[in-house]
Amino acid sequence: MTSKAGQRIDSALSDDDREALRRRAVRVDEITAAALPTTSELQTGLLFCRDSLQSDVMAYLDSWKAGRDGEIDADLVVATETARANAEPEVLHKVRERAARSFDAHGNYEDALLADRADVWLAYLGDADAQRHVVKQALRVPSGIQKSLVADAYRLAFAVGLPLRRNGAAYDFGDADELMSVGMQRLVRLAPSTPPASSKSCGLFTASCSSKRDFLSTSTRCSTNWTGSARNLLMTAGSKGIVSATALDAASKTSRTPTHSNASTAT
Repeated sequence: MTSKAGQRIDSALSDDDREALRRRAVRVDEITAAALPTTSELQTGLLFCRDSLQSDVMAYLDSWKAGRDGEIDADLVVATETARANAEPEVLHKVRERAARSFDAHGNYEDALLADRADVWLAYLGDADAQRHVVKQALRVPSGIQKSLVADAYRLAFAVGLPLRRNGAAYDFGDADELMSVGMQRLVRLAPSTPPASSKSCGLFTASCSSKRDFLSTSTRCSTNWTGSARNLLMTAGSKGIVSATALDAASKTSRTPTHSNASTAT
């Protein structure tokens, strides 16, 4: 496949890119089978544990409680136990607020991470305030030398697709995949060097996939084609300053400043 300029898109993929794609495909299978994704992984568009918001809330809260040192404030205990049984928006708001308050009071890093995780849950349910915070985190470029830009491409698509989730939305099986598909489709329109979709591109830029799950569960070849375009898109956006300047600056200006944000990093 070639771009309008005649450059082969698949030539943009290095061995490191292909290895990153292979690891991602493996991770999708693991998470579908009940592995707990990190918050950083969620910010690249990977699905919740078992592709279920409630399952993710239960698994994460169990992990948080097991790994946390010291006594937990009573109001935070009540909020987290309620959320394990019922991950409704108002309950998750209490988890986020009380986890942030607990971090301010005790400085326990695990509470800051819990507040960040609750933001991701709420963002998928359409909470605009949480979406701005999560998008800001997703657009932060990791420090150090990266062998592959695959994760950056997925983060970019995630950041574009997430705000399209409307307030009051429920999370259904396959929603993370659909969000990423919509995000990339929108980004493709911004990058003239990205080739147009066709029936040979496995339908990842179109509605031709037979189900939402097709987006990440189709063959490695399809994922490679998709991420080849995403990588090309990311390099185009980066060269124009879209990622490092415009997008991140806009997210910073519109986002709230949570008390836990400076101390927490996505894990």
